[in-house]
Amino acid sequence: DMVSNVYLPKLEEGILKKLETMGQEWIDVPMLARTHGQPASPTRVGKEILVFVERLRNQLVAIKNHTYLAKFGGATGGFNAHAVSFPDVCWTKFSDSFITGLGLTRSQYTTQIAHYDDVAALFHAMMR
Repeated sequence: DMVSNVYLPKLEEGILKKLETMGQEWIDVPMLARTHGQPASPTRVGKEILVFVERLRNQLVAIKNHTYLAKFGGATGGFNAHAVSFPDVCWTKFSDSFITGLGLTRSQYTTQIAHYDDVAALFHAMMR
């Protein structure tokens, strides 16, 4: 998928490696830190870059461990049309197996639309 095959490699092999290199190259360059928008104690440019690298790595963990959800329950989430069409099928088990087979996790209780909370969480981690 795009996240695993495009986004993560570019972030890890491109941006993070470059920032880590810059952090090491600039590790001894002094700068004035700020706190609450005001000048504070001295710090080093490289250390500040590495702070950002650590924060990015924390978001990478969240992205890599992200659970992708899927809706499978019919128009209103109650398997109504499914049960009428094929009453002998255990639709909960079938849908769990089908969705899991796709590498997704089924949202157990839904309405007409998927929750989309998982997508929002993924994009928010990417944004941070």
